Amino acid sequence: MINNNLYRNLLLSFLTIIALTTNAQNENYNPNILLVEKLTHKDFDVLITALKEGHPGLYSYLSEDSLQYFITKTKTQLKDSLTESDFHIIIREFLVHIKCGHTVAMPSLAYYDFYRKKATLLPFEVYLLNNQIFIRENLSTDSSFVSGCELKSIDNISINTILNRMENIQPRDGNSKTFIFHSIQVNFRTYFLFLYGMKPNYSIKYIDKNN
Repeated sequence: MINNNLYRNLLLSFLTIIALTTNAQNENYNPNILLVEKLTHKDFDVLITALKEGHPGLYSYLSEDSLQYFITKTKTQLKDSLTESDFHIIIREFLVHIKCGHTVAMPSLAYYDFYRKKATLLPFEVYLLNNQIFIRENLSTDSSFVSGCELKSIDNISINTILNRMENIQPRDGNSKTFIFHSIQVNFRTYFLFLYGMKPNYSIKYIDKNN
Protein backbone atom coordinates (compact mmCIF):
# COMPACT_ATOMS: atom_id res chain seq x y z
CA MET A 1 0.00 0.00 0.00
CA ILE A 2 1.30 3.48 -0.90
CA ASN A 3 1.96 5.86 1.97
CA ASN A 4 -0.03 9.02 1.24
CA ASN A 5 2.23 11.05 3.53
CA LEU A 6 5.20 9.98 1.40
CA TYR A 7 3.28 11.03 -1.73
CA ARG A 8 2.54 14.49 -0.32
CA ASN A 9 6.08 14.96 0.92
CA LEU A 10 7.57 14.00 -2.43
CA LEU A 11 5.37 16.47 -4.29
CA LEU A 12 6.10 19.20 -1.75
CA SER A 13 9.79 18.53 -2.26
CA PHE A 14 9.32 19.04 -5.98
CA LEU A 15 7.51 22.33 -5.46
CA THR A 16 10.35 23.48 -3.21
CA ILE A 17 12.86 22.63 -5.92
CA ILE A 18 10.91 24.73 -8.44
CA ALA A 19 11.19 27.65 -6.03
CA LEU A 20 14.94 27.11 -5.73
CA THR A 21 15.46 27.39 -9.49
CA THR A 22 14.57 31.08 -9.20
CA ASN A 23 16.18 33.91 -7.25
CA ALA A 24 16.71 32.84 -3.65
CA GLN A 25 15.92 36.27 -2.21
CA ASN A 26 12.40 37.58 -2.75
CA GLU A 27 13.59 41.19 -2.89
CA ASN A 28 15.92 40.31 -5.78
CA TYR A 29 13.37 38.33 -7.72
CA ASN A 30 13.37 38.93 -11.47
CA PRO A 31 10.57 37.22 -13.45
CA ASN A 32 12.59 37.54 -16.66
CA ILE A 33 15.56 35.47 -15.46
CA LEU A 34 16.08 32.47 -17.75
CA LEU A 35 16.40 29.04 -16.17
CA VAL A 36 19.26 26.70 -17.04
CA GLU A 37 18.11 23.79 -19.19
CA LYS A 38 20.10 21.27 -17.14
CA LEU A 39 18.35 22.35 -13.93
CA THR A 40 14.84 22.27 -15.39
CA HIS A 41 15.47 18.72 -16.60
CA LYS A 42 16.76 17.79 -13.15
CA ASP A 43 13.68 19.28 -11.48
CA PHE A 44 11.39 17.49 -13.91
CA ASP A 45 13.14 14.18 -13.19
CA VAL A 46 12.51 14.75 -9.47
CA LEU A 47 8.81 15.22 -10.22
CA ILE A 48 8.65 12.02 -12.26
CA THR A 49 10.35 10.07 -9.48
CA ALA A 50 7.90 11.51 -6.95
CA LEU A 51 4.92 10.58 -9.09
CA LYS A 52 6.10 7.02 -9.80
CA GLU A 53 7.07 6.30 -6.21
CA GLY A 54 4.27 8.03 -4.39
CA HIS A 55 1.19 8.86 -6.47
CA PRO A 56 -1.63 6.46 -5.54
CA GLY A 57 -3.54 6.91 -8.82
CA LEU A 58 -0.86 7.63 -11.39
CA TYR A 59 -2.18 5.10 -13.90
CA SER A 60 -5.89 5.47 -13.21
CA TYR A 61 -6.52 7.43 -16.43
CA LEU A 62 -3.42 6.84 -18.56
CA SER A 63 -1.23 3.87 -19.39
CA GLU A 64 2.45 3.56 -18.56
CA ASP A 65 3.26 4.01 -22.26
CA SER A 66 1.14 7.17 -22.41
CA LEU A 67 2.90 8.57 -19.35
CA GLN A 68 6.28 7.96 -20.97
CA TYR A 69 5.07 9.67 -24.14
CA PHE A 70 4.10 12.80 -22.21
CA ILE A 71 7.37 12.72 -20.26
CA THR A 72 9.38 12.62 -23.49
CA LYS A 73 7.25 15.31 -25.10
CA THR A 74 7.60 17.59 -22.06
CA LYS A 75 11.37 17.20 -21.94
CA THR A 76 11.64 18.54 -25.48
CA GLN A 77 10.03 21.78 -24.21
CA LEU A 78 12.57 22.33 -21.42
CA LYS A 79 15.04 24.68 -23.09
CA ASP A 80 17.42 27.38 -21.88
CA SER A 81 15.04 30.14 -22.93
CA LEU A 82 12.44 29.42 -20.21
CA THR A 83 11.46 31.77 -17.41
CA GLU A 84 9.94 30.44 -14.20
CA SER A 85 6.49 31.29 -15.61
CA ASP A 86 7.21 29.28 -18.76
CA PHE A 87 8.44 26.32 -16.73
CA HIS A 88 5.42 26.47 -14.45
CA ILE A 89 2.98 26.36 -17.40
CA ILE A 90 4.80 23.42 -19.04
CA ILE A 91 4.67 21.42 -15.81
CA ARG A 92 0.99 22.23 -15.31
CA GLU A 93 0.20 21.07 -18.85
CA PHE A 94 2.04 17.83 -18.16
CA LEU A 95 0.27 17.15 -14.85
CA VAL A 96 -3.16 17.63 -16.45
CA HIS A 97 -2.71 14.26 -18.20
CA ILE A 98 -2.70 12.46 -14.84
CA LYS A 99 -6.24 13.75 -14.20
CA CYS A 100 -5.81 14.15 -10.47
CA GLY A 101 -7.27 17.33 -9.00
CA HIS A 102 -4.85 17.22 -6.08
CA THR A 103 -1.70 17.09 -8.22
CA VAL A 104 -0.70 20.60 -9.25
CA ALA A 105 2.41 22.74 -9.74
CA MET A 106 2.61 26.22 -8.23
CA PRO A 107 5.05 29.10 -8.78
CA SER A 108 7.61 29.93 -6.11
CA LEU A 109 6.86 32.10 -3.09
CA ALA A 110 9.19 34.72 -4.57
CA TYR A 111 7.00 34.79 -7.70
CA TYR A 112 3.85 35.38 -5.65
CA ASP A 113 5.50 38.04 -3.49
CA PHE A 114 6.76 39.90 -6.55
CA TYR A 115 3.37 40.08 -8.28
CA ARG A 116 1.40 40.67 -5.11
CA LYS A 117 3.25 43.97 -4.71
CA LYS A 118 2.38 44.96 -8.28
CA ALA A 119 -1.35 44.51 -7.63
CA THR A 120 -2.51 45.08 -11.21
CA LEU A 121 -4.46 41.91 -11.91
CA LEU A 122 -7.43 42.08 -14.26
CA PRO A 123 -9.98 44.44 -12.67
CA PHE A 124 -12.98 42.12 -12.61
CA GLU A 125 -14.33 38.76 -11.47
CA VAL A 126 -16.14 36.53 -13.99
CA TYR A 127 -18.64 33.73 -14.44
CA LEU A 128 -18.84 31.22 -17.29
CA LEU A 129 -21.99 30.30 -19.18
CA ASN A 130 -22.10 28.17 -22.35
CA ASN A 131 -18.39 28.76 -23.07
CA GLN A 132 -18.86 32.49 -22.74
CA ILE A 133 -17.38 34.72 -20.03
CA PHE A 134 -19.37 37.46 -18.33
CA ILE A 135 -18.45 40.08 -15.75
CA ARG A 136 -19.62 39.06 -12.30
CA GLU A 137 -18.09 41.96 -10.39
CA ASN A 138 -16.38 45.13 -11.62
CA LEU A 139 -13.29 45.95 -9.53
CA SER A 140 -12.30 48.99 -11.59
CA THR A 141 -13.34 52.64 -11.44
CA ASP A 142 -15.01 52.43 -14.87
CA SER A 143 -18.73 52.52 -14.05
CA SER A 144 -19.71 51.56 -17.61
CA PHE A 145 -18.10 48.16 -17.10
CA VAL A 146 -20.97 46.47 -15.27
CA SER A 147 -22.04 43.01 -14.19
CA GLY A 148 -23.41 41.00 -17.09
CA CYS A 149 -21.10 42.41 -19.79
CA GLU A 150 -19.78 39.65 -22.04
CA LEU A 151 -16.01 39.59 -22.53
CA LYS A 152 -14.86 39.15 -26.15
CA SER A 153 -11.09 39.62 -25.92
CA ILE A 154 -8.28 40.76 -23.63
CA ASP A 155 -5.25 42.43 -25.20
CA ASN A 156 -6.52 41.21 -28.59
CA ILE A 157 -6.54 37.59 -27.41
CA SER A 158 -9.92 36.01 -28.02
CA ILE A 159 -11.85 34.66 -25.07
CA ASN A 160 -11.96 31.21 -26.72
CA THR A 161 -8.16 31.14 -26.89
CA ILE A 162 -7.88 32.25 -23.27
CA LEU A 163 -10.39 29.63 -22.10
CA ASN A 164 -8.64 26.85 -24.03
CA ARG A 165 -5.27 27.74 -22.52
CA MET A 166 -6.73 27.92 -19.02
CA GLU A 167 -8.39 24.55 -19.46
CA ASN A 168 -5.03 23.08 -20.48
CA ILE A 169 -3.41 24.08 -17.17
CA GLN A 170 -6.31 23.31 -14.82
CA PRO A 171 -6.06 20.09 -12.77
CA ARG A 172 -9.10 17.87 -12.94
CA ASP A 173 -10.44 14.68 -11.39
CA GLY A 174 -10.91 12.07 -14.08
CA ASN A 175 -12.79 13.11 -17.21
CA SER A 176 -15.26 15.47 -15.54
CA LYS A 177 -15.15 19.08 -16.71
CA THR A 178 -17.43 20.58 -14.07
CA PHE A 179 -14.56 21.19 -11.67
CA ILE A 180 -12.40 22.62 -14.47
CA PHE A 181 -14.84 25.39 -15.39
CA HIS A 182 -15.61 26.19 -11.76
CA SER A 183 -11.90 26.60 -11.03
CA ILE A 184 -11.39 28.81 -14.09
CA GLN A 185 -14.18 31.07 -12.84
CA VAL A 186 -12.66 31.33 -9.39
CA ASN A 187 -9.06 31.69 -10.57
CA PHE A 188 -9.55 33.62 -13.81
CA ARG A 189 -7.44 36.62 -12.80
CA THR A 190 -4.63 34.45 -11.43
CA TYR A 191 -4.63 32.11 -14.42
CA PHE A 192 -4.44 35.08 -16.76
CA LEU A 193 -1.36 36.21 -14.83
CA PHE A 194 0.16 32.72 -15.12
CA LEU A 195 -0.38 32.61 -18.88
CA TYR A 196 0.12 36.18 -20.02
CA GLY A 197 1.90 38.05 -17.24
CA MET A 198 0.90 41.30 -15.58
CA LYS A 199 0.59 44.73 -17.20
CA PRO A 200 -0.24 48.21 -15.89
CA ASN A 201 -3.06 48.44 -18.46
CA TYR A 202 -5.27 45.97 -20.33
CA SER A 203 -7.25 46.38 -23.53
CA ILE A 204 -10.69 44.85 -22.96
CA LYS A 205 -13.34 44.25 -25.62
CA TYR A 206 -16.79 43.52 -24.25
CA ILE A 207 -20.49 43.72 -25.12
CA ASP A 208 -22.86 45.49 -22.75
CA LYS A 209 -26.65 45.29 -22.66
CA ASN A 210 -26.82 47.87 -25.47
CA ASN A 211 -24.44 45.84 -27.66
